[in-house]
Amino acid sequence: MAPSTATSSSGGGAGGAGAGANSAEDDNFFRATILALARSLARIPRVEWALVRDPLFSQCPRGPGESGWVLTERSQDAALALGVFFLEGGCQCADKVLPYLLRLEGALFEAAIQERRDARESESSRRVCISYHSKKGLEPL
Repeated sequence: MAPSTATSSSGGGAGGAGAGANSAEDDNFFRATILALARSLARIPRVEWALVRDPLFSQCPRGPGESGWVLTERSQDAALALGVFFLEGGCQCADKVLPYLLRLEGALFEAAIQERRDARESESSRRVCISYHSKKGLEPL
């Protein structure tokens, strides 16, 4: 297996190999695509909710479930894209988007955030619980 170098890494460790590098490229592609989709939908006057719901809203974080809100990298990107759609689209679909974004905002302090691990680590993801401490700010438990 030939070593590969990662052109952009977000966090310590040595460069990724094989699947890790492809995964980062996939995430970057997903992020760019979902933001482009949000901006395209925002340009449609009086866009129907069905056009927003299936490709964009359906990829946003869901909750609260058994373990509360769980945010993956992709669901975080989708939530940001939903906000971009909402703001750049002149607050279209406000009856659906705004209550969702406010619920999500209220749940962020107790949400479980799944982070992708380096390809060399044994598990592909882990949960990091974030708790809010007014004096210390955000810190992992």
